[in-house]
Amino acid sequence: MILSALAIAGVAARVMLQNDHRTSANLRAGSQTFYLAASGIEWGKSEMLASPGLTPAPADRSVDFTNGRFSVSFGSALSLGPLSAQFVVRSLGILGRDSHMLQARLSKIYDLADGALGLRGNIQAVHFAGAGIAISGLDHDPATGQPDGAATGHLAVSTDSQSLSDLVGAQAASLPAGSWQSAAGGPAVAPSSHLTSAALSQLANTLCTAPGAVTLSIPITGALTLANQIWGTPTTPQLSCIEGVSGAGNAVTLAGESAGAGILVVRNADLILSGAMRWEGLILVTGSEVSLKAGVSSTTNIFGSVMINETATPGFGALALDIQGSFRVSYSRLAQSRVAGLIPSSEFAALHASLPASIKQDYWRSESP
Repeated sequence: MILSALAIAGVAARVMLQNDHRTSANLRAGSQTFYLAASGIEWGKSEMLASPGLTPAPADRSVDFTNGRFSVSFGSALSLGPLSAQFVVRSLGILGRDSHMLQARLSKIYDLADGALGLRGNIQAVHFAGAGIAISGLDHDPATGQPDGAATGHLAVSTDSQSLSDLVGAQAASLPAGSWQSAAGGPAVAPSSHLTSAALSQLANTLCTAPGAVTLSIPITGALTLANQIWGTPTTPQLSCIEGVSGAGNAVTLAGESAGAGILVVRNADLILSGAMRWEGLILVTGSEVSLKAGVSSTTNIFGSVMINETATPGFGALALDIQGSFRVSYSRLAQSRVAGLIPSSEFAALHASLPASIKQDYWRSESP
């Protein structure tokens, strides 16, 4: 009886060990197929980001590994506007006879700018003075004026060359600590390959000839002063274009209390801020011998982005940026998205290739293979 009991106990122990081994093997295979499927989702993100356009159509693909493979398929895209679209991506991880499928909804999001302040072209010199300068690449809510912690930070100042970044950085060194903000751990000023000088020139040409654009011309005297202007609202943004004459030293001065929301393009002229100004959206100063100047008594508060693009070759030491007084530029994705509809849809076909893009994962879940 004792020997029989021992034999039964031994058989039972062996069966338990075999079951434990099978369970562990199944769990291990399940985990491996899950991670293979998750790898497919990450691969799908990189394919969407690398594919041009708002609604790219990456080809379905299977990738083999020594211990399994994943197969990724892309669903049709849903455009949410000129700057964002949604995709459904499925990834099947396979290891032997085991498999695991994940489904994720991804959003491809473009930004109209890669920093709060963008400097492009043949810029020779910049100047910052005063304790009231604050340029932040953190994403801000225009309504509250506070950073949105859920969004990714951008550069405070983006340039198109390392030498220009060094020039701006040298000027920023004299400002109080905290005057420049960007993503945690990232540089405040850095070169960027987005929004080239040529792309900004083309964008300005398209905007200033777009239907519905409000166009003003600087008179033959070379000076135009606009006081107490309202340039659209957040709910009804306005596209405005102020035209100067190339190389003529034209200037437009915004005096008094000005406010607006939309896109303001100043071509072939200096933009001078001498009063109080609040803006939501995009300001683009581009052309021959252009600059942005803010006087000592000015108060400027911009949510969105400011771009300066010098297309000519100005004289040595010519200031493309002369900032004094109280000058705040806060990056705002929300402000940019509100004004993106002012850009003709035909322009986005070429513009998307120059804009910074990111992929956001809205959700993921397991599915039956």
